Amino acid sequence: MRDVNRKILKYVLIGAGGFILFLGLAAYSFRDNIIRFTLNPRVPFQTTQPPPAPDYTQDAAWAARPNLASGVTKRPMGDTEESATDAVSTFFVHTSTYYQSDNWNAPSNDQNVIKMVDEIAMPVWASPFQIVGSVYAPRYRQATLYSMFTHNHDGVQSRKFAYKDVSRAFQQFLKDIGNAPFIIAGHGQGGLHAIGLLQDHIVGKDLQDRFIATYIMDYPLPTDLFDVSLNTLKVCESAEETGCVIAWNAMHYDDDANEEQKRYEVWNIFGDLTSVADRTLTCVNPLTWMANEQPAPNPQNKGGVASLPSTDLSSPEPEITGAQCRGGHLYVDHPNDSRFQRLNWPSYRYRLDPFNMFYLNIRENVITRTEAWLSEQR
Repeated sequence: MRDVNRKILKYVLIGAGGFILFLGLAAYSFRDNIIRFTLNPRVPFQTTQPPPAPDYTQDAAWAARPNLASGVTKRPMGDTEESATDAVSTFFVHTSTYYQSDNWNAPSNDQNVIKMVDEIAMPVWASPFQIVGSVYAPRYRQATLYSMFTHNHDGVQSRKFAYKDVSRAFQQFLKDIGNAPFIIAGHGQGGLHAIGLLQDHIVGKDLQDRFIATYIMDYPLPTDLFDVSLNTLKVCESAEETGCVIAWNAMHYDDDANEEQKRYEVWNIFGDLTSVADRTLTCVNPLTWMANEQPAPNPQNKGGVASLPSTDLSSPEPEITGAQCRGGHLYVDHPNDSRFQRLNWPSYRYRLDPFNMFYLNIRENVITRTEAWLSEQR
């Protein structure tokens, strides 16, 4: 009898272990759908009460603005680089930092959002542009992270709503800077909105005469837009070229590029969002600043930086990754340094990375393009 009980217990344990393994494999296989479910607001966009609109005449509506205490002024540990000039202003739009399902758009005064923007987005992604002058970065009613996973009506309306804030902030930025030259930069969701700013405010406008460049980081930009909605602009093809657009969307060599591309949408000439699936993408390598498929080995990387638990920036880590444009995507390495790794879950591709593997290369290039533009004006 005792032997029979042991056998029963053995089979029960084996069965339980197998069931747990099955659940684990199922969760991994359907992790994308699980993430979508947990992030989905599950209420129609038109029935939600929008958060109060930011007043961009007030400092409280900005994460960075001249004379405003901001993480954008932080420098990497041990960095002694002096500002190259203060003649240029940068309008910077941060990526998704609202991961809740409470609403389709984040309140601009949400404290969790503010914390991530101030402690990570500003020092890690916006501060390279501080080297040539003031950085303006609006707090805006960004689209919730789930909107980056869906092409349905609610997700589209959420992103359109967010862009209206960015557009209003940009108009205030233009009032603030007067006739100064400027740069536009956007990261992730901010890259999408930067494309909208180019289409609505720069292309074919007098502002193009003061426009140095746009950096669209980690968001896909179809090349066909340069034939239609961006037809007075072009892709930057050298480190010194100005009045042009730099864009890349980084991924690892083992990522499914086609599957990733299907998830993205971009503005068209009518202000609607259309899929970027099966379209040729712009890729400017941030290690060579050329729009070709020439590989750039690790030694060309001058240094990436990461956000530390103390909210400071790490010292630059040179050669953290190489990079190569291939088929419109920027392929990068899996760094061994844990500070430059993200979790391998679908939603983390769209979240704010607490590291920037091209930090010093971006900063150096911002100086190079600015000096080239200023030299052209003399």
